[in-house]
Amino acid sequence: ASFDLHRTKMSYFTALKLSFTNIMTKKGRTFLTAFASSIGIIGIAVVLALSSGFQKQIDNTQAETLAQFPITISTNATSLTAGAADNTKTSTFKTTSTVVAKQSASDKAQHTNKLNQKYIDYVNGISKKLTDNIGYTYGTGMNLLRDVNGTIKPVQFSTAKPSSNQTQRGLASASSSVYPVDREGGTSYLKKNYEVVAGSYPKHDGDVILIVDRDNSTNINALKNLGFDVKDGQKVKFNQIVGTKIKAISNNAYYQNVAGNVYVPTKDYANAYKQNDNRELTVAGVLRTRSKTSDGLLSQGFAYSDRLTKDLVALNKDSDVVKAQRASDVNIFTNQSVDKATKD
Repeated sequence: ASFDLHRTKMSYFTALKLSFTNIMTKKGRTFLTAFASSIGIIGIAVVLALSSGFQKQIDNTQAETLAQFPITISTNATSLTAGAADNTKTSTFKTTSTVVAKQSASDKAQHTNKLNQKYIDYVNGISKKLTDNIGYTYGTGMNLLRDVNGTIKPVQFSTAKPSSNQTQRGLASASSSVYPVDREGGTSYLKKNYEVVAGSYPKHDGDVILIVDRDNSTNINALKNLGFDVKDGQKVKFNQIVGTKIKAISNNAYYQNVAGNVYVPTKDYANAYKQNDNRELTVAGVLRTRSKTSDGLLSQGFAYSDRLTKDLVALNKDSDVVKAQRASDVNIFTNQSVDKATKD
């Protein structure tokens, strides 16, 4: 007898039924296989998610931290490494009969940058792709007066103690916080790094802001120097600060000639306060840093835009007191000699 090999076949339904029956008879093994596979997939997903999230957190922390400490170029800079090589001691004595004139390590560490108009133009010309915000701090003082309960009083943007001498107050005033503005003149830096606690972000060049820390405290001297009668630990309502008006007085209204080429600040504050060419300033808001890891670039106290300083410089550049100082070889306030560099 002969045997013919025929091609076998099975319907799709029958194959599906047999596969299902096989799975049902080995449910435990099937479940364990599926579970093990899912653990592997889930594990890979978790690792990828953690890696991506961790890197994102690192990037955010770096950006947040670096934003609080931008590049700062000062007139005078100190190098911590300059002259370090000169500090090495030698155990041998020179036998020459000469003296070597040598600059000390402390002198080498000091460097003076020439921040002239040419350099400022260079900074302003830096590509907008490389810089978002640029701010300038000037050593120009402000002639500020404020109406405090009906009495016109001289005030300052300063964190020095009110009892400090004039030099200390001048330094503290010159170092008052200046917030940077973006290349289009906006306040993107403030909006990104600071939140409004009361009032609003500054909208005009004459808008001033008060910087507080995370518990809403600020430098008491900043408040006292602006005419607020406060004591240590005292709580001041936001509406007592926000909206406060201050006037920046022009040089011609603030200084008077008393003898020859000597000028002194006027004592007639009421008359100086009402002159038309003054600039009115307003405390627009109270701001604090958004960062939980940094206190921020701006120190506690009042801060303003460098555009305000530029406006006041433009207002007073041709004032009588400025013209008198340019034409004199002595300080018109102290009558002491000044060199050309100081005059410039």
